[in-house]
Amino acid sequence: MDTIIQSSEINPDGTSHVYASAGKISAYVGQYKGRHVTVSCLNASNRAWRGMGRTFHGKDAFDQALAAYKSAEMKAIIAAAREHIAPRPENVILFPLSA
Repeated sequence: MDTIIQSSEINPDGTSHVYASAGKISAYVGQYKGRHVTVSCLNASNRAWRGMGRTFHGKDAFDQALAAYKSAEMKAIIAAAREHIAPRPENVILFPLSA
């Protein structure tokens, strides 16, 4: 399934979020310093009630989120967000130590 990442932000303090869509579904996936992941499906109910979505805790938070949603669209969005947010070596900034 094709997933389009509409916007994302990865901050140096360890917080990051992604707004993405797949098919007719749009969602927000945010990660807070590797401690928890919040997923919110941006549907009519969310717009009406401003729901906070679902939060998953622990090192396997993305796995928990994938298991919690049934639709292929939401699973694709969460998997794309995990891939986008995951730390990669090119995103690591090394500062030289001064003598």
